[in-house]
Amino acid sequence: MSAAIYRSILLGLALSVSANAWSRDLAGHWDLKIENREHHVVTALVIEFTAHPAQTCEDGIWLRVDVVSATTEDSKFFPVSDPLSYSVKNNRLVLDRGGVCDGGAFLPGALNDETIRGEYISGARGLRLLGFFTLSKRK
Repeated sequence: MSAAIYRSILLGLALSVSANAWSRDLAGHWDLKIENREHHVVTALVIEFTAHPAQTCEDGIWLRVDVVSATTEDSKFFPVSDPLSYSVKNNRLVLDRGGVCDGGAFLPGALNDETIRGEYISGARGLRLLGFFTLSKRK
């Protein structure tokens, strides 16, 4: 199977799991911590979800994420200068890193807790686990 097919399957699963509505709103600033596979935080960002459309190759409604601040130990692991977008459907949040067609990286997670947790995965050359992420609202 091609990378595009794997990526489509992954996004379909990520966006179709739960039927419950999430009661929280995405307004305000959020802390996004991206870990490697050993659960070491490599990149930390403060982000803000917007209502502005994002350019992406994916189906559905994708909106832009603004990066307020960022620190990273490895700019190749998670390039903080790449554009970010997000989609929410069926109680799932998916962050799309870079808007790269047929090989981008995604952070899908369930919207069921105060802190959203998920995996950092790549669709390039098949599905590959790159690490994990946590997303929590700033107080």
